[in-house]
Amino acid sequence: MNLPIIREGWRIQNEGLIPEPVKRTRSLRLDRNEGCEYVQEVERLRHDENSTLACTADYVMLLLLLGSRRVETMRLRWSDADFDDRVIKFRPENVKNGKLLVLPLEPWAEQILIDRKRKNAERGLATGPQDWIFSSRRRSKRQAAEIEAAKLENREPATWARGVTHISSTIEILDLLQARIGRWTSLHDIQRTVAGALTLAKDALEETSKSLNHSPARQFAQTKTYVPPHDMIKMLRKLFAKHEKNMRVFAGLLTVEATEGEKALTAEQQMILEAAMKMMETAKVSPEQLRRALGD
Repeated sequence: MNLPIIREGWRIQNEGLIPEPVKRTRSLRLDRNEGCEYVQEVERLRHDENSTLACTADYVMLLLLLGSRRVETMRLRWSDADFDDRVIKFRPENVKNGKLLVLPLEPWAEQILIDRKRKNAERGLATGPQDWIFSSRRRSKRQAAEIEAAKLENREPATWARGVTHISSTIEILDLLQARIGRWTSLHDIQRTVAGALTLAKDALEETSKSLNHSPARQFAQTKTYVPPHDMIKMLRKLFAKHEKNMRVFAGLLTVEATEGEKALTAEQQMILEAAMKMMETAKVSPEQLRRALGD
């Protein structure tokens, strides 16, 4: 039985009866106060006394810095973090398109992982190459169901249902963030947020699609095959360095430096200024023309 052909035949037969899926476009505006408050709250939760909540906050912050997918990031192991080359690898078996994804680790993201390794060890969790980065002793519903079934059947539960696993639920921290910020933000919203932030930071939509592991636009498909992996990482590193710097500003960990005699810009003002400069470039308006127009 060829299921793909059967499914396609059913789709053709029922065409017009099935509503088209609505593409979600919701994201978190990092250039607004609510975006800065969200990032700052995640940063505070990273240092929470509840070790599970703090671990999940580290996970959410890494999503905000890398724009990686939810499950791909949950399944990261310590062998995937290369601190020598300062990259993190998402294995093909965990990636949506089945291709290895390698992203640069900038200083803050790298420090989050280093701190997480130390905290895991302090909690008595293993930190070997094949151990989970975002470890959890909490059992998922599937694990709990297997253990309960094993009890009823008077047998040992499957190995995967015992011991430590990676975090699997983020509803607690997402609900907490909603209560404190007053806005619901899903993990997929975070990925869209980072996509927008990366594009704004470097005006590089194609570079952003590579970092998110989306299929490249048709016109770039051939060019991509000519770029060596190490050069691709160099290109992405510039992009992520800019994004991470902005994120540190949003988190209140870095103050935007002002030129002599000027008042320091807020994070929101910095983002608006960068957007205005990009609009000027698009309109081919030079700084000198702007100064003349303003009468300076």
